[in-house]
Amino acid sequence: MKFIKTKRQKLSTNQHGLINKSLILVLVGSLITGSLGYAYTRYSGATSAPTYINAATYNIRGQRWDGFNSTYANWSTRAPRVKAMIANNPAGIIGMQEVFKQNPDTGQYITQRNDVINFMTGMNYGYFVGSVDNTSPIFWKKDNFTKLTTGETKVYDISWGAGSRPPATRYLSFVRLRQIHHDKEILVFNYHFNSDNGPAMDDRQATVIAGRVKNIRDSFPNDDIFFLGDFNNRHTKIVSALAARSIYLGQADEFSGVDHVLKSRGVYVRGWTNTGRGSPYASDHSMIIGRLTI
Repeated sequence: MKFIKTKRQKLSTNQHGLINKSLILVLVGSLITGSLGYAYTRYSGATSAPTYINAATYNIRGQRWDGFNSTYANWSTRAPRVKAMIANNPAGIIGMQEVFKQNPDTGQYITQRNDVINFMTGMNYGYFVGSVDNTSPIFWKKDNFTKLTTGETKVYDISWGAGSRPPATRYLSFVRLRQIHHDKEILVFNYHFNSDNGPAMDDRQATVIAGRVKNIRDSFPNDDIFFLGDFNNRHTKIVSALAARSIYLGQADEFSGVDHVLKSRGVYVRGWTNTGRGSPYASDHSMIIGRLTI
């Protein structure tokens, strides 16, 4: 896995998505500016050692789309490729999108969610999947994180107005995790933005999300935030809606596509990677990974 690094410093990751080599991090007034224009400072006066985490977002292409485009194989063929992509690009926390248990077009139950749970638990990930129509689960390495809280909020469903196809219901998924070795807490959010129905619906989604994130953050004001997702180029709407509520997020990546890893102030970005879609294709999206320090 090749990272674009923000500093010339040799690092290696283990299979848990954490850094193997112990480092002394001295950042006196270090200023890191995200691509959204927000500035973040990390100080040398930290009272505990930094924690290195690889956080990823990955839209794995839903089984719902089997047969729609011959460029991409059906899920049964792609599933081992998705598993290999994750195994070869270690991440401690992963937010996935388009992980279907039920086909919203037909109502038929399909195998994708169970397939993903089976191979992720086989790689020692814990998980939160939520309701039957929630397609945005969150996974974390169990030997590095303890689950404290999980939840979901329905943000979008077909009653808001259908686009060119019946949309899947969209949920904001979240988990609160404690990093075992350093006793630090993280709020992790995951969302797949629906972009089919115009600016008014875009704004409505961003408003619902920002309100829910604010409510959760008010209960845990000292937690860092990771926000993972396929934002369909609407991540700036979420960032702006949260900034209006005094929650400031910036990108941990410089990816020009729709998938991003966002993080709160005080989280230092050491680098990021775009895995590509795989050859042959695992998905129609890349896995985007941010290497973060909390």
